[in-house]
This record gives sequence, structure tokens and C-alpha cells, in this order.
Amino acid sequence: MPATKLPVLRPRPRNSDLEHVYAELTRSIMMAEFAPGQKLKLDDLATAFGTSHMPVREALNRLVMARALQSETRRTPFIPEASVGRLRNLLTLRTDLEGKAVAMTVERGENGLADQLAQINARMDIEAERGALGTRAYLQLNHKFHFSLYERCGNPELVNLIELLWMRYGPLLSLLKATPMSFSGHRHHADIIAAVRSGDSATAVQSLVADLQEAGDAIATALSTKIQKAHSSSSSAP
Repeated sequence: MPATKLPVLRPRPRNSDLEHVYAELTRSIMMAEFAPGQKLKLDDLATAFGTSHMPVREALNRLVMARALQSETRRTPFIPEASVGRLRNLLTLRTDLEGKAVAMTVERGENGLADQLAQINARMDIEAERGALGTRAYLQLNHKFHFSLYERCGNPELVNLIELLWMRYGPLLSLLKATPMSFSGHRHHADIIAAVRSGDSATAVQSLVADLQEAGDAIATALSTKIQKAHSSSSSAP
């Protein structure tokens, strides 16, 4: 059954309803705080944000246009359902575009970036040791690590496309919350940092792809397990 509980959403500040609602929903979607299949009900969101229906409706329309949400005629928008095919399609695009961004960043020069990334990764290691893989704190640090790399590439259009992919990919990460997470994606970050420091763009891209692929494999395993359990439950039902 799709999730129904809303994540913690910050009430909007004055005079910026639409942009605040859109930014908060985007952040929550990227941080895996909405699950595949979950409906985003207008009344519930307006109450959570302390605003009228209008800015919420417009924000939802934007997210539908970005394909972070699906919507059928006169139906409540919802997070797209998870499938292995969707996961693989998004992962292919992510490795391609994010690999290009990393290569461009490394080729532009390090300029203190390696030290910045090392500080973020150290905080991720602390969260991992606390067993906090997959939590908001960990995912926010992971987002900061990656976009610190991408935003240095010199191509804002490329960064925007990557952000759109993260919006579509984020809910898939929620599948890992009910699964013991043993993948070591944050350790691949150390290899990326070393490559950035030495100016080795090929190794930086290779390490990034390994990072994305390992997380993708963990999601695929969690999704397959979920599908098998659902099938077993339906088969055993009277």
C-alpha cells in the first residue's frame, strides 16, 4: 500500500508562498521523503504549509511538468510507481550526465574543491558509523557532496538537467529505508576526492559511476524483494 504520511514540511515565510512550497516539495522528493505511489493531496499540503490551495496547486503542476509527479485528469498527483525499468533508465541518464559534469569540473581545476568534498565526506562517514545511512541528514550530505562537484562544471544547463533527474530518482531511495543498507557509496567519494585533487578526470568519472551503480543495485534488490513479497501475499490470500 502506498505511503500516506507527509514528511515534515516547513510552513511558508510571508510573501513567497509558491516558491517556498515548490522548493520544500522538491527538497522532500529529492531526499526520499515521499515514497513511490504516494499521493500528494491538495488539502493536506495546504494545511501543512499554512497556505491556500493556489500556490500548492501551482507547485504540484510544476512538479508534474518536471515529471517528478504523475497526474491523471482530475486525479490527485502522485509519485510515479517504482519499477526496475524506470530505475535503470534513470540510472543510465544519471551516470551519463553526472559523469560529464564531473569530468568538466576536474578539467577546470581543483581550486580547493577536494578539501571541501573531504569535509562533507567526513561528516557522511560519521552518519554512516551511527547507522544513519538513508536518513535525511545522510542524504542531504550526499546531495551536497554531489552538487558541490556538479556546480563547478561551468554549465548551469547541465546542472539543471541533473537536478531534474534527482527529483525523479529521489523517491526510489525510499525503498532502502526498510532494508539493511550495506552499500558503501560514501567510500567511493574518497576515490573521487583523490581524483579531483590529482586532476584525474577519468578516475573521478569511474568512481562516480561506481558510486551510482552500487546504490542503484541496492535499490533494485530492495524493489525485487518488495515485489516478491507482494506477489506472495496476493497468492496466499483466500
